[in-house]
Amino acid sequence: MLEVWNARVLLEDAAPALRDVSCHIAPGELVAFVGANGSGKSTLARLMCAAQMPSEGTILVDGTSSADEGGRERVRRLVGCVGQAPADQIISTVVADEVAFGLVNLDLDERAIEERTARALAAVGLAGFEAHAVGSLSGGEQQRLILAAVLAMEPSYLVLDEPTSQLDSAARASFRSLVRAVARAGTGVALITHDPLEALMCDRVYCLDDGRIAWEATPRELLAAGDGRLVEVLPPSTYVDALRAAVAQGYDPAWGVEPGPVASWLAGQLEEGALDARSVAAVARAARSGLRTVAPRDVEDGERQGLSARDVRASRGGTEVLHGVSLDIPAGEVVLVAGASGAGKTTLACTMAGLTPPDAGTVALAGRPVTAGAVGVAFQDPESQLFLESVAEELAFAPRNLGFSEERITAAVERVARMLDVGELLDRDPFALSGGQARRVALGGILTAAPRALVLDEPSAGLDAAGRAALHDLVRSLARDGMPIMVVSHDLEEWLADADRVALMRAGAIAWAGTPEELDIAAFERSGIAPPETMQLRHAVDALLAAEEPAVQEERGATRQPVAPAPQPAQTPATLLATIDARVKVLLFLAAAVAVFLSPAPWALLAWLALALVSLRAAGVGVRSAARSLRALLVLFVLVIAANVISLDGSADIMVAAPFGISVAGAARAGLAMARIIVLACLALAVGASTTPTELADAFVRLMAPLGRMGVPVGDIGLALSMALRLIPLVSQEAERIQRAQAARGVSFAGGVLKRVRAWGTVITPLVVGLFRRADRIAESMDARGFEPHAHRARPRPLAARDRLALIGGLCTMAAIVVASHLW
Repeated sequence: MLEVWNARVLLEDAAPALRDVSCHIAPGELVAFVGANGSGKSTLARLMCAAQMPSEGTILVDGTSSADEGGRERVRRLVGCVGQAPADQIISTVVADEVAFGLVNLDLDERAIEERTARALAAVGLAGFEAHAVGSLSGGEQQRLILAAVLAMEPSYLVLDEPTSQLDSAARASFRSLVRAVARAGTGVALITHDPLEALMCDRVYCLDDGRIAWEATPRELLAAGDGRLVEVLPPSTYVDALRAAVAQGYDPAWGVEPGPVASWLAGQLEEGALDARSVAAVARAARSGLRTVAPRDVEDGERQGLSARDVRASRGGTEVLHGVSLDIPAGEVVLVAGASGAGKTTLACTMAGLTPPDAGTVALAGRPVTAGAVGVAFQDPESQLFLESVAEELAFAPRNLGFSEERITAAVERVARMLDVGELLDRDPFALSGGQARRVALGGILTAAPRALVLDEPSAGLDAAGRAALHDLVRSLARDGMPIMVVSHDLEEWLADADRVALMRAGAIAWAGTPEELDIAAFERSGIAPPETMQLRHAVDALLAAEEPAVQEERGATRQPVAPAPQPAQTPATLLATIDARVKVLLFLAAAVAVFLSPAPWALLAWLALALVSLRAAGVGVRSAARSLRALLVLFVLVIAANVISLDGSADIMVAAPFGISVAGAARAGLAMARIIVLACLALAVGASTTPTELADAFVRLMAPLGRMGVPVGDIGLALSMALRLIPLVSQEAERIQRAQAARGVSFAGGVLKRVRAWGTVITPLVVGLFRRADRIAESMDARGFEPHAHRARPRPLAARDRLALIGGLCTMAAIVVASHLW
């Protein structure tokens, strides 16, 4: 049993975070903890897994107190923890190594580590992913990986702190099923959540308010007619209304809260005659309760134009992400854009806001080309762009960049402060605000610039019920005032009641567009995403009623089959060189770096060039691609030869005008030296194209393993290198995101050196603060998995027969070229 008794957490110069909290979780029990932001949920989660100690009270896990000598380490071993952002918890760069990280700290032997790793990955649906790079996984897969890494350590209890807050609807449903399976297997689970469906799938629900347990209830009690406790602390949900209607007909939420079990029960009851069509129809009516009752305005009603894109194409990293997208957001309307992860939603948002120029097509605001700053943009976690010393300065930052007068700036700050209820915070430090307060201030920093359109990217992620309600009220108010608004969200059901139109994206294109009333199962089939639970249940109930009454089927149209999963993209076959162990490639490259300069004969250079071309071919690098990659080196090749052809010391082979002449020997020497460098560059390109940074880091660590016997901390060096390779691209992406956000607030990154330095200062400060926060979370993740310095982390892995053959063959070939070049 995991027990918390009279826990208090006291804070300096602030109210207690927890006040006499007592709760318990039995093995195999799934318990939800709900409440407003700042109510103490995450603090309680940290106490339960001993990441933090209570000021007063007791934490007991199977009889062990975290306050006992050695008790905290024992509790941390018994209670695993999974947080919100997977990127802030992942330590290694290869899937198998991530799962094995904690197992190495348990000092298990290699066989036990491999068995537990395979078992944990299979349990979360990632069997066969052992060799995959962590960066290649989707957000949902990364969260499954974190859970696998925790489960591999075989904890008795799990604490999950909003683990699905950053996942799309399909990944959330999958993760919910996984959590239920973990609980059924006997692990006690504490689930911190703002999601009503997640709360209702649990055995019990605790609600925290101002650091206290406000109430405890079962899902059946919360779904009983007239019980309003759930609505007070969790966002409103049409699906919950439908569940409540099903419970009123006799359904028990313990049988499952997903659409499938509910629809199956209704079908059985209808078939047995226990329920009639009218009773079943009551569930369908409840599932429609969240639909809009006001028809959208006509786009062609003569009003001023809003924000529009026409045939937009855009690329990221050389790959086209948007393929001829056209989208209209009329003035005074809210357009909801949704799609699976990687569909191009954020790229479209940046392009519509004028932050990323399209490769082709046009983006216009009120008929004119859109410019950065004209459209307000709030990316997910907009509070991460805050960097000034007070809330008032943050609110004034954007209008000041846009050249507003001080009088106008003051008026804008006061107006937005009233609108967002942050007037009492104007003198506060933005870094001392709560999450909800910081989110409101960040949004206010956009609105003070008086944007003519607004783009919101996952605006409600992590907000509680009150925060979401305030956000929806603001969006509706701005739309009524005539502002075109684009909302990008994974949670369609939350925004459908406010949306005038919906656009579903798939693979960089608009797969479907229309009004919320026109949205049906077929639209989701075309978009390759799962429909919201409300629509799934409504569709299933309509099918039941249609089968019961043929006339209904005729009226509503033919029913469709449930949505099929989106087809997975075809896997690109691995190149020949990619199948070779990275250690072999590193050793062969190092050997080549020496051997190519030990081959003096000109014909040997031709042999090396041929070997380099064969390597590029085996790595799947074409001639044009290689030429593009080596363009700068080829230019240098020409310049070096030209510099060595010209002689000014009178020793030229061909004298033009003393002492100026042409040195053929100098040009030949320079040509041979540069040719050798180009050979090595081609070989390095072949290795880089066929080997991930993760594999290269792992190869260097394994090759350095013998140094461990001399006291060199090879394991720690490898861990640092691995984490650096994982975090460098994350830091680059974060810097790019903050830069775009600041550009939307009127910061210009063009101009002279000093102006650019000042502009980048608005990026560096929030970036560094964010890095410190991320470092803290990664350190907590390492500590939660029992991190021990100097542990041996590079697990032995002998070379396969093919790899040994490649190594021997490569070394013999190089030796033959060197020897022959000295003989002939």
